[in-house]
Amino acid sequence: MTCLVFTLLSCACAVEYIYTPSDPPPGVLPSDATHITIDGVSLPVLSAHALSHLTRLVSLRLRNTGRIRIEDSALSGLSELRELEVTSGGLEELHPGMFSGAGPITRLILDNNNIESLKEGVLDPLESLEELSINNNGLRVIQDDVFVTSLIRISLASNRIQSLDPFRNLPRLEHLDLSGNLISGLPPPGVLSGLPSLQTLDLSRNSLTSLPAGGLGGLASLRVLDLSANALTLLEPLSLGGLPDLRTLSLSDNRLQHVTFGVFDPVVYAATRGLPGE
Repeated sequence: MTCLVFTLLSCACAVEYIYTPSDPPPGVLPSDATHITIDGVSLPVLSAHALSHLTRLVSLRLRNTGRIRIEDSALSGLSELRELEVTSGGLEELHPGMFSGAGPITRLILDNNNIESLKEGVLDPLESLEELSINNNGLRVIQDDVFVTSLIRISLASNRIQSLDPFRNLPRLEHLDLSGNLISGLPPPGVLSGLPSLQTLDLSRNSLTSLPAGGLGGLASLRVLDLSANALTLLEPLSLGGLPDLRTLSLSDNRLQHVTFGVFDPVVYAATRGLPGE
């Protein structure tokens, strides 16, 4: 076990415990902990109320634990919890009860697990959630209205997502990473207008073949768009219309054969606005 103690400006102490196979966690975790990392230690079940005595806990990181199941109310009593990380394990399912009674979690990291679906209501208890990362899980089913509106950053790279339809009505979302999925087309015009704050959209390494006019319309704040490593063969007139703030566009590693004259005009205009002589 490694214990690190930090003194913060507020005079409160941050106490971090790090457990590994050579220093496994005790039967009862120390109640003074503010940060706990368990890495490489088998943890089949996180039982209900098992951590309720950790009233100061701010960050819980469970890494390489093998197959793990988190029971209802397992995080109950963690009133200060801000960050939950369960990565490189065997977590297969999310359910609303697992977050019941937890503190205002703002960061949820679930990379490299086996989560195949996000069902409606599963994230509802996380009203303060700002960052969600579920990369490399085999995720393929995302039900409507599953995402809480507090989200600022979503990363679902390297999954099996086929559509952008679930990503709507997220007024605070600034960054969306869907690289390495199976998305082959854009939603109808207007569907993405519920993302007024989106600044970065990564659709690289998908299966897009075309950009229909208006498909990305309504992303008024978008500054970075990555469409590299798709199967694009054609850019139609107004393919990039409705993106007044676009600054960076990546189209590398596609199959472009025809680009309509003027298709990049919106990007050029956005990139040169404010320069001398404009």
